[in-house]
Amino acid sequence: MQRLGQVGLVAYAQMARVSILRAMDGGALGEDQEHQIGAHIEGLASNVQPFLAEILLTLEQLSASEREQLGEVVEGVRRHVVALHDELELAPWPTGTSQRQSFSQIVAELRQRLAPLRAELDTAAQSLQSGQHPEASEPQQPAPEPETPQARSYRDNLTTIHGIGPALQQRLDRAGICTYIQLALSNPEELRKALGEAGRLANVEDWIVQARSLAGMP
Repeated sequence: MQRLGQVGLVAYAQMARVSILRAMDGGALGEDQEHQIGAHIEGLASNVQPFLAEILLTLEQLSASEREQLGEVVEGVRRHVVALHDELELAPWPTGTSQRQSFSQIVAELRQRLAPLRAELDTAAQSLQSGQHPEASEPQQPAPEPETPQARSYRDNLTTIHGIGPALQQRLDRAGICTYIQLALSNPEELRKALGEAGRLANVEDWIVQARSLAGMP
């Protein structure tokens, strides 16, 4: 199996994840932003799916070490796709009722578009681990999707970042920042403004550096 570009797939998945979340950072989406986000998802699928198909096609010829190596690549891509699938609902929502309804529909559609790729990555990971084609293994039941964004409890523990305690985490949460990647994408001045007096002396630049590391960003 050709090795060229395998590690690049993980970097590409990370780039697509970050670019999509940045495009959604403003809440209400314009036509250009929707097109940009759609292009990132299509690009992710068109690069990853042929790679996964090749894995299943050559699975029986792969050695255990090759399966392990490919499994690391698949898991790296899968980690970013799963994170993006979850983080879409954590993007800043617009305040207007009609805009919120439109934004909610866009988020649902994007997560639906990501679902098949996530399922294919799950299948490839399982096949590489077992050395068997998916039809030879027990089918996995997909995890139930939450019905609404409010039903989710996904949060990162921001207190793992040096300098952030429970009180500052609550302030960040009220500002809509509750994941490592959201903090990593934040602007220092906006962070200080959101934190008020508590952020005046905070080393928010270091928080961002730590968050980027925890989010797996370069």
